[in-house]
Amino acid sequence: PSPNPDSPGWIFDNGIWIQGDDGFLDVIPDADVLFSINPSTTVNVIYPPAAPLCNPGPRLASDYTQIDVLCTSEDTGSIDVSPSAGVLPYTFDWSTGTGTGLVLGDEDQTELTAGIYTVVVEDAIGDQVTHIITITEPDFVLSSINTVVAATANGNCVDGQATVNVSGGTGDYEYLWSVSAGGQTTATATNLPVGDHSVSITDDNNCELIETITITCNQPDIAILKGSFYDDGNDCSDVGEQIIYVFAVSNPGNVPLSNILITDPLQGISTILYNLGDTNNDNLLDPSETWTYEATYSINQDDIDAGEVINQATVVGYGPLQQEVDDLSHPTDVNLDGNTTTTLCHTGSIAVVKTG
Repeated sequence: PSPNPDSPGWIFDNGIWIQGDDGFLDVIPDADVLFSINPSTTVNVIYPPAAPLCNPGPRLASDYTQIDVLCTSEDTGSIDVSPSAGVLPYTFDWSTGTGTGLVLGDEDQTELTAGIYTVVVEDAIGDQVTHIITITEPDFVLSSINTVVAATANGNCVDGQATVNVSGGTGDYEYLWSVSAGGQTTATATNLPVGDHSVSITDDNNCELIETITITCNQPDIAILKGSFYDDGNDCSDVGEQIIYVFAVSNPGNVPLSNILITDPLQGISTILYNLGDTNNDNLLDPSETWTYEATYSINQDDIDAGEVINQATVVGYGPLQQEVDDLSHPTDVNLDGNTTTTLCHTGSIAVVKTG
């Protein structure tokens, strides 16, 4: 150890200030020191006048420890300041331009957000130590984009699936699904029944994100009505007159349907053409929509002789999981299946055959 030039006679030994043996050997400049061997003689030692606020002991020192914010946007940061030496009492002047949570005047700070903090530590004689401390946090908050596959009627509505695609936070993730989801511990949970389920996601800092997943049952369904309109002109039916068929296709299920196709086995019927009903123009038959189609048929003599034309159409569609659904038409009730019958008018006739 060596003498401290700021504190004559004091030595900093193994982290402790002690009074050295050279207090009168290495005196400060301009000291007037008078010694006498005769014990009866007064010893007069004259030092220069002390400067105002002079501290003959160790000067003020200060250190700190910090805990950064572990979970983005939270206020779990802290700073512990440790002043030493100097002259008590100490004061602490805190400031920040980017963080929050300071309690002005306190030695230590807790519940801090990420930011830059400055503290000026000052002792009773005006010595100061300044600390500029940066409290950090993870760059990105823990978040998730979720994908859900609905349960299906074919799977008794207990075959749903959900995946949480997690980002942000720190390190690896752990997953714990709710009891309703079987307590699964992977990012993807399977065999989920209809209802709400939750998953707790934690990262290496033990930051937690809780996501709620709702499973519905994918129940595609389809229905078709088939009506006919025929005007014989009040003179009974003639060959070539047309029956107009109107088909109304609806979706009583809970999922959109695609690739709607109507077929009609009636020989000679025209191509069945879409008319209207796709209100959002997405080419999907939504549960709230009814699509209409039209076709025509030219009656022939056999139809007139029979006095009616009877036929039934079939419609097919596909749910989101490519489940095929179909229905046979009925003229008035979507819950029933039945033929559409168009009655024709015919007049009586007689034929005379003359044989030799």
